[in-house]
Amino acid sequence: MRSILLSLAAIGLAITGLSGCGFSPVYSADLSGKGAGTIAIPEIKGRSGYILRRELVRELATGLPGVEQGTLLIELEEELRRLPLNLDGSAARTDILANARYTLDTGDDAIIGEVDVFTSFSATDGQFADVAAQQDGFARAMRLLSQEISSDLRAQLAGR
Repeated sequence: MRSILLSLAAIGLAITGLSGCGFSPVYSADLSGKGAGTIAIPEIKGRSGYILRRELVRELATGLPGVEQGTLLIELEEELRRLPLNLDGSAARTDILANARYTLDTGDDAIIGEVDVFTSFSATDGQFADVAAQQDGFARAMRLLSQEISSDLRAQLAGR
């Protein structure tokens, strides 16, 4: 019983010592309640825009440090490039390039940024398999783009 009490006392002292260290979490809300605000993300056009918005809602669900409320506006551009690498001139690889310019408007301030991602996949001979590979490639690019946007936002906010 005495060892349990000593263990609990040691844990309490450790927690008390850490509370004044000035640690401020970057990927979640701070304990004062100032970090977890709501970020509104308006509709982004197209299938890829829908996927990007859905992924951003997940990424930013915990809020951003120091942002109570805000609106994140996204301008999305994407490009599909087929690389003719086969002897007959047909495409063997397909590249997807995606670019997002964003503005986080908090009412008092605006944070502006731009991120690019690149992903690729092997081209297939089948018409339906190629469509499925393209859809998967664009979905992958949007997941990467949402991670880059949220990381960039957190880095910009941490530097303030």
